[in-house]
Amino acid sequence: MVTNYLATRAFYHPETKIWELEEVKVVHYDPAGNILEEQIYPSLKIDNWSETPFRLDSANARAEFLSLPELRQYLQFNADFPATLLAPFRTHLQYRLALPWTCLVVVCIAAPLGIGYSRRGILSSVAASVFLVFAMNFLTHLFLALGEGDRISPWVAGWTPNLLFAAIGLYLLYLRASNREAPGFHLFRARRILAR
Repeated sequence: MVTNYLATRAFYHPETKIWELEEVKVVHYDPAGNILEEQIYPSLKIDNWSETPFRLDSANARAEFLSLPELRQYLQFNADFPATLLAPFRTHLQYRLALPWTCLVVVCIAAPLGIGYSRRGILSSVAASVFLVFAMNFLTHLFLALGEGDRISPWVAGWTPNLLFAAIGLYLLYLRASNREAPGFHLFRARRILAR
C-alpha cells in the first residue's frame, strides 16, 4: 500500500466517474510501510480511481449467491481481476446457464427407465434411476469444485455433467425403443465361473 485515504463521507458521481471525499486524511507510505506524510483536507475530488461502489461492494461477493444478471455484471465490472479470482464467477455463470437443461436430462434418464416392459422388473429401473441421479449430483458438484478452483474451464465445469448424462439417457432410450435390455452389472458372474 502506497497511499491510504480516510474519509468521514464519500460520494461517487457515476456520470463523471469522480469520487468526492469529505473530511479526508491522506497518508503516504514508503515501500517498508513507514509513514512518510499525512495531509488533511476538508474536501477532495479524485477522478483517476477505477473503483466504483459496485466494485467495492462486490469485493466480498460469493458466486453461488449471485443471480445470473449479477454474475454477468460482476464479470463485466471486474474483468481486470486475475483469472483465478474470476474462475468461481465464470463457472457459476455457465452452471446457471446449464441448470435449466438439467430438467431435460433427467427426463432423458427417467423416460426409458419408466417404460415397464422389462424382464428385470420395476425394482431394477428404480435402482438405476436412484444411482444415475446420485451420480449426476455428485459429478455436478465435483465439476463445480474443479471449475471454481480454475482446474478446468468454466464451460466444461458447467456443461459436462449435463452432456454426459444426456448421452446416457439417450442411449437408454435407444435401447428401450429397440426393445433391448441395458447391459447389466453382474458383480458375482466371475465367482460363478470359478465355482464350476
